[in-house]
Amino acid sequence: MVEELESNGEMSNEMLSFVHAQVGFLLLVDLHFEEAVNHFLQSETMQPSEVFPFIMRDPNRWSLLIPRNRYWGLHPPPALLEDVVDDGLMAIQRAIFLKKAGVDTTVNENFLLNPPTRADLLELAIKNMSRYLEVCREKELTSSVREGVDTLLLYLYRALNRVNDMEKLASSGNSCLVVCVTFSLPELIK
Repeated sequence: MVEELESNGEMSNEMLSFVHAQVGFLLLVDLHFEEAVNHFLQSETMQPSEVFPFIMRDPNRWSLLIPRNRYWGLHPPPALLEDVVDDGLMAIQRAIFLKKAGVDTTVNENFLLNPPTRADLLELAIKNMSRYLEVCREKELTSSVREGVDTLLLYLYRALNRVNDMEKLASSGNSCLVVCVTFSLPELIK
């Protein structure tokens, strides 16, 4: 639908960027991480700091950089990726129960037929959030946002044990705060 409105010229670029970001957040909480990031990347107005609360618990060093209530009208406020995955898995379990009871649900049929594991979903979420931050590194960012992007990207690389990517980021021009990455990093994927 977004593409149709775009091709028909029925929407300003600003509104189209807003819609892409909004659709991205809706897809994110529905566990469609790759599609969510694809929409984030199509938004010209979305700021990288808007995904920070999905990666590191608030309050944190970059909490004040996050525009409040910008896209949160149609979906819940940001939560850590672990919580998004847990909530999504609970929704899948409820939908499986309802389907057995003969009630139609809005949960993706693929999730119902082949429920994903928590570890697989977290890995997919982290990989796609990393992909978004990698693209954001190429944009013109304020120093504090760049610091957040680089630090959280290193944090995500570490969560997936992507040593080569950590070394590549560390050896490039970066704004990482290593103390934030090493401070109580939970085991995200178990």
